[in-house]
Amino acid sequence: MGDRLNSREIPGGGIEIISLPYEQGPCGGVWRILKIADVALEEISGREPLYTNHDLVHNVPLMEEYRSKGLVVFHNNWQLVPDQSKAFVIPSAHGVGPDFFVNAQRKGCIVLEDSTCQLVKKVEYRAKAAVANGYHILYIGSLLKNGDLHPEPDGIRRHMSPEAIDILIKPEDIGELNFEENQRLMILTQTTLSRTETDDFVNIIKSRWPWVEVKDDICYATDNRQLAVSELLSKYGDVDLLLVVGSEHSHNSQELLKIGLKKDIQSYAFDDPNKLDPSWLIGKKHPIVTSGASVITPYVDQLLERLITFAPSAQVVYEDPVSDENLELVFKYQEEEIRQKIREKYAI
Repeated sequence: MGDRLNSREIPGGGIEIISLPYEQGPCGGVWRILKIADVALEEISGREPLYTNHDLVHNVPLMEEYRSKGLVVFHNNWQLVPDQSKAFVIPSAHGVGPDFFVNAQRKGCIVLEDSTCQLVKKVEYRAKAAVANGYHILYIGSLLKNGDLHPEPDGIRRHMSPEAIDILIKPEDIGELNFEENQRLMILTQTTLSRTETDDFVNIIKSRWPWVEVKDDICYATDNRQLAVSELLSKYGDVDLLLVVGSEHSHNSQELLKIGLKKDIQSYAFDDPNKLDPSWLIGKKHPIVTSGASVITPYVDQLLERLITFAPSAQVVYEDPVSDENLELVFKYQEEEIRQKIREKYAI
């Protein structure tokens, strides 16, 4: 007979504890836009598509679900939206410029609601007010995996002239910028960035222009999810695997991934629970399972169920919260107004 495998050499065989941070799953902006889309698609009831300019949220399986229900993503190509047919449209949660609403009006569309995340809207208003008061904006943002500008900074910059804002992706981008001391400067940021990396970036900018004003734009969900993972890594000394349910285009998911990688912990981010590779579990004792803010809870549940099939004797620990999140109180939407706009078109 051959040598028997040690339990730790079997995928999941050595896992003793699976930790789940309380802070995971959809943030307020995601929760709100999905509610808006759900109400609209339910009321439209297959009569025609619901259009949006960009993926509602950065989560591939979730967007496939919504496409199957009648959502059409036209990626800012308004030629794909029918003319003068009162097509129903909503902007993505990442934000849009004024041109979205101009184009919607030109095409004769019905905008059901501005479904931009309300925290992104706050940055948008802050940027416009600052520029109106003579500030130049230094906006710290990010790129998508394909090299395109993330839709959040893209939406912000559309609200002002190119001369009023510089989008900074990395510290090297400030190299050729020059400002006189009488130029009022303000730092704004994408809401989904890493707190630590952003603070470092801000300090570099302040060392160059000490009079710059800094606004804290990183959203509570990004902060809380990063804090929850960091605290678990400090609480437990034996965490050896970090599993993040989240898309490669989801910046906040990628920031969660980086927390584990920086601690030299084997870490993976993937948007489909079925993409869990059993080989990742070999020799592991204590994984953390979390998710980005664009991920709905059932996807995390599916990953946990799959993980338990490999580690049926593992103890699942639902960790205590490090924050207080109440999405429904903060991120409201006008359900009856949405339904009424659709019913008026169909005269029902």
